Amino acid sequence: MRAKTLLVFISCSLLLLVAKPTDGLGFVAFFALIPLLHGTRLVSNYRNAALGGFVAGAAFFLPGLSWLLQVTIAGWIALSLYCAVYFALFAIAARWGARYGAVWNAVVLAAFWVLLEYIRGIAFTGFPWLLLSHTQHSFKLFTQVLDIFGSPGVSGIIAAINVLLYESWKRKSGTPIAIAAAVIAIVCGYGYFRIKTISIRPSLHVGAVQAAVPQEMKETLEGKYDPDGVLERYVTQSRSLESKKLDLIVWPETIFLFPYTLNVNPDALQPRYAKYARLAQETLRDVAMSRDAFVLAGASTYLPAELGYVADPAHAAKIPKAIWDQRYNSAVLVNSKGEYVDRYDKMHLVPFGEYVPLADTFPFLTKLVPFDESLIPGERLTIFSIPKDSGVARFGVLICYEDADADLARRIRLSGADFLVNVSNDAWFGVEELKQHFVAAQYRAIENRMGILRNGNNGITGIIDPLGNVLSRLGKLIDGKFVMADVMGHLEGEVFITDSHSIYSRIGDMPLILLCVAIVAITAFFPRQLRRSQPR
Repeated sequence: MRAKTLLVFISCSLLLLVAKPTDGLGFVAFFALIPLLHGTRLVSNYRNAALGGFVAGAAFFLPGLSWLLQVTIAGWIALSLYCAVYFALFAIAARWGARYGAVWNAVVLAAFWVLLEYIRGIAFTGFPWLLLSHTQHSFKLFTQVLDIFGSPGVSGIIAAINVLLYESWKRKSGTPIAIAAAVIAIVCGYGYFRIKTISIRPSLHVGAVQAAVPQEMKETLEGKYDPDGVLERYVTQSRSLESKKLDLIVWPETIFLFPYTLNVNPDALQPRYAKYARLAQETLRDVAMSRDAFVLAGASTYLPAELGYVADPAHAAKIPKAIWDQRYNSAVLVNSKGEYVDRYDKMHLVPFGEYVPLADTFPFLTKLVPFDESLIPGERLTIFSIPKDSGVARFGVLICYEDADADLARRIRLSGADFLVNVSNDAWFGVEELKQHFVAAQYRAIENRMGILRNGNNGITGIIDPLGNVLSRLGKLIDGKFVMADVMGHLEGEVFITDSHSIYSRIGDMPLILLCVAIVAITAFFPRQLRRSQPR
């Protein structure tokens, strides 16, 4: 492949980085794929098309995921190159689709893009990060259609617009660009309609605490865990909450680490662990009672959630040791008296971050991770309930990376939750990852028409309404710049809910995925009927 052609592919990456889904120029995404599409026409075979697509993908994901460098260089390279494979596959599809008419080419390539993003979102536990649709997070008229098609579907619409614009230029025809304009108008028209017709109302008055605990204060294996320092930060900020009446106070992920457990009576534990559990539970009880509010806190727990709060020492003594050894990443809710209510255990664990896949088959893998024991995935979609004057407020919890799992959020909505709370600890990473993570939360809000309170240990902490609008974000003005990462503080506000449900919540991705499979199959099995009449 000639160097000039390779530069054509790389220019696609540069445009996508300009449109990056944080503070980029989102409109650029509507034509960012054109260089890749053109590059597949310049090369002589599918192998070079795949190579060009792979280079384009690598040139996008390597800088896009550079926040991983703070944790693992090898992981950053491996994950970036893995994601680049999907660009290579799309480039092959783009070269294959060039034989068809402009409109059908746009349809089939949109279907391919949807399938590739969907597969990337579920394969190997999934990595639905830096999706093409995420570039439009600030284009609220456009993103309202998420409540029908979900994130991969909106990405497919953007891909189709790219193809139509390219075909219009390539053919010197105004028809494809007119169709592209019509698609944008229809999508925005739908967004205008939804925004005008969805009625939202306040549910709970909440407070979220962000104490910006450095990760080294929580490194248990290195002996650096400073629970007193961690708790002092969160207690101090909780006492600083200004509202006289709060319904719910939220502390982020893993504030309480083993053995500072919240779900077992200290008297039922071994003496060496009892004092830590007592300190943790008394701390949370003091905060709840002093503020007369429910408190949700991230904690590591042991024993399955269905056992509830294990209060009886005699009952605890009968629990097998193997069950005691199980560890969960949990969110624990206590009431305004500091009494244990319920907990949610993280269901979508991160491979090599929270567990080691295939550890029994390949034991050497356990030596590559910074923890001794893998966590156990939760098995229950917990819907928490908090009484209020007008009834009951119901909410579900997503822990850290789970807010990137669209299907999990959808199932929580179907289970009766009115809003979501996302607790996270992203102190491992840099500011860019925090921004990308917050975009994912915005998309879950629109897809399921749920308000979201997101609370991160070091950011980004904010409140999102069911339309995807960011109502408030915690931050401070530093040298004239609003900084949201690694700042101590607290956020207060209303979480909004709506009675309006979404098509996406009810049906999920599968109908669209089956449609895309059908489009690709029709194109593969009936090429002559679909092949464009114009000479190549």
